[in-house]
Amino acid sequence: MKKIKFKINQHQLKVWIACLELGWREPSNEAPAIVRMVFHALSKLMHKLMLEDIMSKAEYSFSIDSVEGLAFIAHMQGYGTYLVSETDATIINGIIGIIDSKTK
Repeated sequence: MKKIKFKINQHQLKVWIACLELGWREPSNEAPAIVRMVFHALSKLMHKLMLEDIMSKAEYSFSIDSVEGLAFIAHMQGYGTYLVSETDATIINGIIGIIDSKTK
C-alpha cells in the first residue's frame, strides 16, 4: 500500500483532527459496504492523528496509508462547506491537495 508523507505543524494537525471530529458519523449496520469501509479507514486515520497529537511537538513528520487519505477526501466531498472556519478550511484544502496529488 502506498504511503503519503506529511510534515505539518501543531495547528494543522489540530485542525485536521477537529475537522474529523466535527464530521464524525458512525454508519449503521445496514449502511452500504463502501460507507462502512470509509468509516473504518477514517477510524484508523483518526487514531494515527491522535497518537501524533499526544507528543505535543511544534512540527510533525509522519505518513498515512493512501486508503486512509482517500477515505478522508471521500468523507470531505460529502460536505458543501466544512464545519471549520475559512482559515482552517484552507488548511484542510491543503491536506486534501497533498493526498490527491500523491494518489494519482
